[in-house]
Amino acid sequence: MPSSDNKNSTTKIATKDAPLQWIEPEGCLRLSDMRKQIEAALIPVVAAKIWDIWQDELPPKLESQVRRKVSTAVRCATRTLSPYSTSQPVIQWPDRSWKEPPLAPNEPDLPPHQLQAYRLTAAVIAKFVRNELEDIHARFQTLDERMPALNQGIRNAVYEVLLRHPVAAWELSWYSRCIFERVAAAEMDRPRFFDVAGAPSQLGHESKCAAKEWLGSTPPCSLPQR
Repeated sequence: MPSSDNKNSTTKIATKDAPLQWIEPEGCLRLSDMRKQIEAALIPVVAAKIWDIWQDELPPKLESQVRRKVSTAVRCATRTLSPYSTSQPVIQWPDRSWKEPPLAPNEPDLPPHQLQAYRLTAAVIAKFVRNELEDIHARFQTLDERMPALNQGIRNAVYEVLLRHPVAAWELSWYSRCIFERVAAAEMDRPRFFDVAGAPSQLGHESKCAAKEWLGSTPPCSLPQR
C-alpha cells in the first residue's frame, strides 16, 4: 500500500460486520511514486488509443497536442482521486450517456464489486480525458458518430492499465469503494459505513446515484442477502 508523503496510510479493510469484503493488493509505494508510475503508464497508452481513432480526421501536427491534453487530464485525475485529500474530491462522474462500463480481455480474480469499483474509477479518469479533448472535437468538427467508440476506447485503455498496476488501482479507487460500501450499507439498512482515510463524512446523493445508475438499475455490487 502506498504511504503518504506526509502521513501514514490508515485505510481500513471491511470486516465481517461490514457490507463488503475487499482484497488489498500486496506491495508498497510512496503515494508520489505511485502517481508517477500510473501516469507514466496511462498517458502513452491513452494518447495512442485516441490518435488511432482520430488520426484520419486531424492534421498530423495535432498528435503532440492530443498527448499533452491527455497528460494534463490524467495528472489532474490522479491527484483528484488520490487518497489523503483534505477535502471532498470534485469528481466528474460519468453520466447516463456513459452507460457502457470499461472492458478488459483478462481480469484478475477479485470480488465482483471490487472490479466494479475499478471500472468506475477508470470511467472517472476517462471522463477527465474526454472533457479535455472537447475543444479539439469542436474546433475540427470530428465526427459525432465516432465519439461513442472514442469514449469506450479511452475507458477500456484506462481500465486495462489500472488492472496491470493493482496498487494504483486500489489507491485511486478509494472514493469509488467508499461509495459502493455506503450504497451496500443503505441497501442492507446497516448503520456502519466503510471508513477510508480522508473520505468525506457524508457522500452526496448525486455521487451515490451515479454509482448505481452508471452500472445499471441494480446495486453496483453483489450484496449479501439480508
